Amino acid sequence: MANYAIHIAIAKEYMKNHKGYNEEEFIKGTIAPDLVQDKTTTHFSNMSSKANLEEFLKKYSIKDSYYAGWFLHLIVDKKFYIEYLNDWDNREDASQVKLYCDYDIITKEIVKKYNIKFPKEIERYNIEKEGKTNYIKEDTIFEFINKIGKINIEEYI
Repeated sequence: MANYAIHIAIAKEYMKNHKGYNEEEFIKGTIAPDLVQDKTTTHFSNMSSKANLEEFLKKYSIKDSYYAGWFLHLIVDKKFYIEYLNDWDNREDASQVKLYCDYDIITKEIVKKYNIKFPKEIERYNIEKEGKTNYIKEDTIFEFINKIGKINIEEYI
């Protein structure tokens, strides 16, 4: 459920804290699950927020940077929904339109803070708008990015 900027910022933070990854391949793996129309196949669930880590591991191994990035993506989606957008479906004011507008507003700050260069295949999704966010708060999103960047995916395996 996190947007591309959040996924890439977390990937960059993760690579800072865990050496040995090929940055280009890791970033490709991080964005790959959301590049398809039918995300049920890449998230192993009917909802990306309920990504199934066990099913991923049955099909793939974390043998290289690409698959490590993909696995991190699934962890991020799961944790973003649970820790950041907890109880989202039960909120009276929950609006997908407002949430995605928030992404467009917060992306500018994420890009600047984490020095993000969007890969060619997702450049068109780099939308940066001005305004006030409804749900996503800058300080808590940076806290989330930094926190998840420090986890160890080996613990999830």
